[in-house]
Amino acid sequence: MKSFRNIFVLMLLIPFNSLLSHSQSPSSISIHTDYAAVIDTISPIWNGIGGSTGLAMTPQGERLLQRIVDSSLYPYYKRIWGITANGTAVPFTAQADWGSTNVYQVDKDGNPFYDFTLFDQILDVVLAKKFTPIMHLGDMPDSLSSAPKTVRRIKENLIKYPPKDYIHWYDLIYNIVKHCVERYGKESVFQWKWEVWSEPDLTNYWMGTEEDFHKMYDYAAAAVKSALPEAQVGGNSVTQSIKRGTPVLVRFIEHCLSGKNYKDGSVGAPLDFITFHLKATNFAIGKLGNFTSEKLAAGIPRFSPSLDFIKECASTNLAKIAAIPGTAGIPVFVTEGDIDIGLNVTTTENPGVEYRNTEYHPVFQCAFAKEMLDLAMSYPANPIQCLVFDGLFNPGFRLFEGQRTLFTTEEIGKPVFNFFSLMGKLGTERIKLDRTGDTSIDGLATRRGKGIQVMVYNFNQDVNDRELKKADLVVTLPSSGKYELTHYRIDENHSNAYTIWKSMGKPYNPTEAQLNQIKSRQGLELYEPEKVINAKENKITLALQLPHHSVSLLVLEPVK
Repeated sequence: MKSFRNIFVLMLLIPFNSLLSHSQSPSSISIHTDYAAVIDTISPIWNGIGGSTGLAMTPQGERLLQRIVDSSLYPYYKRIWGITANGTAVPFTAQADWGSTNVYQVDKDGNPFYDFTLFDQILDVVLAKKFTPIMHLGDMPDSLSSAPKTVRRIKENLIKYPPKDYIHWYDLIYNIVKHCVERYGKESVFQWKWEVWSEPDLTNYWMGTEEDFHKMYDYAAAAVKSALPEAQVGGNSVTQSIKRGTPVLVRFIEHCLSGKNYKDGSVGAPLDFITFHLKATNFAIGKLGNFTSEKLAAGIPRFSPSLDFIKECASTNLAKIAAIPGTAGIPVFVTEGDIDIGLNVTTTENPGVEYRNTEYHPVFQCAFAKEMLDLAMSYPANPIQCLVFDGLFNPGFRLFEGQRTLFTTEEIGKPVFNFFSLMGKLGTERIKLDRTGDTSIDGLATRRGKGIQVMVYNFNQDVNDRELKKADLVVTLPSSGKYELTHYRIDENHSNAYTIWKSMGKPYNPTEAQLNQIKSRQGLELYEPEKVINAKENKITLALQLPHHSVSLLVLEPVK
């Protein structure tokens, strides 16, 4: 049995393409792209990261932030959650403190004052890594909350309520922005986004009325602009619910453009960008039990996230925004764009979330990014400028326990982390990509200099899909001659530390040798050795074999 297992492990390590025949009949799926057919200039909208603010305070968190920055040629946004909240910031337990800076304090006479010690420690790390902050102005400080006395006085309850004193709320925001300008410079802070609140359509995060929310926003936006008139402020980050979130978003935008300002009585309020959230489900992934063995997990249904649902929510919101007079030119930030809801649920609590560990997740993200780029072209007046992946790392869990994060314990990059590495190799000029045949095969193409980058994926929303697809890729290049082909791949057997861990029997405490082997396969890998191809009459044709839930990036550069 042991020898059979060793043979199985060795087979996993053999490049997948060597297990397939290189000769194949023409495919019914055809993909064409042309270097000359530029259709759009794109920015790396996918380069947005959330996660616990306080992780920046730990050596492990700082190392992981650096790995994110190093994964791409392009800059990242970092959403800094809860900068107005009280707390210690550092998530010492598995139930993370998603954000607090402890700035707002009250003296013995009830007068507010501000302490920026923790705030500076967090921001210093984030800015040293060259992230552009999305500063989440929430949650409500404990002593400023208007929560009734009947509410239990714990942070989870207090943060949801409007301020009991709007002048003190204004002063808090003003002093935060003013402090940032003084410490980090106007030129830097001007690039930041000041996002007011998150998901006010849920009582989990807002216990006031919509009018209360508009008033709270008006005071916050006025404070931001007073401290730095050039600063960019926006909101309101409703959930993905078309029925509940979209109407709240629409009424908020209408208030900002033509409603009465609660701060000074003028018309409207500053709105430099609009935010909302997108999730591939409209319900939270629940904890179903304690599945501590394969035997106990047998028969538990596998849930499939829905990219179609994300597309429906995004297109609905963008259409509603475009229909409001005066919104032209206001960009959109998706400050939470995720595969599901229920970040901390683990595979031992619900085996259905295993897809967060597998090749399914990065391929989902590639398809998600591509669809949002398409929507950005359809709604150029309100382009999507950022998608924030809300999850970085959760301490206190075991190896590959399946939270919605980029890294697992021992700082192992999950397959989804390679999504950022792969997308970071794309150019910024998008070129036309046409395909015929199976709709599960799709992608996008870009160019940079005389080189061309083509991403092609096989994505089926069904997590149980196991069908390999063949496709013929025809690339029209800027000239004839020799081109170097570099072919990257994420699939079950490439760029996939999780597959290696599974092949070992899923050890929660791997040996040093096992851990080294797992880590050796965590990065973005080549599908085949680099090679030179001779392009005749400016064209080359490549036969692709794409297993279930896989993505290839083919980079062609002229040989000098």
